[in-house]
Amino acid sequence: MTFKELRKDAGLTVKDVSKKIGISTSTIYSYENSSRLPTVSILTQLARIYKVDFEEILTVYNNHKFAKDGGNIENELIKILSNVSKDEQSIILNNVVRILKSKKEEGIYE
Repeated sequence: MTFKELRKDAGLTVKDVSKKIGISTSTIYSYENSSRLPTVSILTQLARIYKVDFEEILTVYNNHKFAKDGGNIENELIKILSNVSKDEQSIILNNVVRILKSKKEEGIYE
């Protein structure tokens, strides 16, 4: 899901959103193409306007942040894992395996 998809699902134009929040249409476009990231205050307003919970808007934000940062998941994982102990790395790996097994059982992941 993207900011643009949330906006379209809400049946709104960029102009509608910019008027409701009080920021320029170019700023909305910059959020949608990941050239800029919204503040927490803007995220809160977007969640309200798009009628989604804050967790969903944060997921979209994180996806856009990931895209803005180059979209390289391997580098992101290396960065995360290099900052934790071996025990914490093991816990993270076990959680990933658990999640993937659950998704496989649900038929979401092969």
